[in-house]
Amino acid sequence: MKKPAFLVNVSTGKVVNEEALYRALEEGWIAGAGLDVWYEYPPSPHTPSKTGLHRLPNIVTTPHWAAWTKGAYRRSLKAGIENLNRYIRGQELRNLVDLDLGY
Repeated sequence: MKKPAFLVNVSTGKVVNEEALYRALEEGWIAGAGLDVWYEYPPSPHTPSKTGLHRLPNIVTTPHWAAWTKGAYRRSLKAGIENLNRYIRGQELRNLVDLDLGY
């Protein structure tokens, strides 16, 4: 990543190496980061990161709620109702978890 870059992770904490991110932020390799997830779940309420990442001035963190807007909630509810109706009608369900892939 280039120096003016910001890393944003809203997927899963294990996608990012926390120690490497801490070093990149502390040493200015990248401009900043935004995290909605942590490597360990549930994080400790007193220390959400093992490295002290959450104390750096060039990071913004949220409590894994960044995706829960009113619009996202409505879409999730609508998708669930649609799948329930598809199930009742014997139709193929949408957005199924692929257990072989793990998601």
